[in-house]
Amino acid sequence: KERARDTKSYTILLSCMEVYNESGYDLLCQQGPTPIEEWPKIIVSEDLQGNLHLKNLSVHEARSEAEALDMLFLGNANRAVSATPANQASSRSHCIFTIQLEQRDLLPSGEPSHVMRSSK
Repeated sequence: KERARDTKSYTILLSCMEVYNESGYDLLCQQGPTPIEEWPKIIVSEDLQGNLHLKNLSVHEARSEAEALDMLFLGNANRAVSATPANQASSRSHCIFTIQLEQRDLLPSGEPSHVMRSSK
């Protein structure tokens, strides 16, 4: 198993979006104290092959478990929260944290192959 790991290259990519009041927002973009309603909205489009694309959604590489957790916590901290009669810290939104794993074979030179296997 150790040898198999030396013949593969792995990349972990993360994104985090919120659906709030029927709009999507990138929770990993750094907008500072600006209210979320003023952030760039995520735009959903479909290409001719039927693939969905999310414009304005950033994708970040995580090189460690700690980096991935930091991004999860950042996204959660950026969520829109306001009080409701039933819950003082209601998010009133949906959060989608996506982890994409990419695997490539390593060529004899040590460079990653152009052939990639990807999973979300």
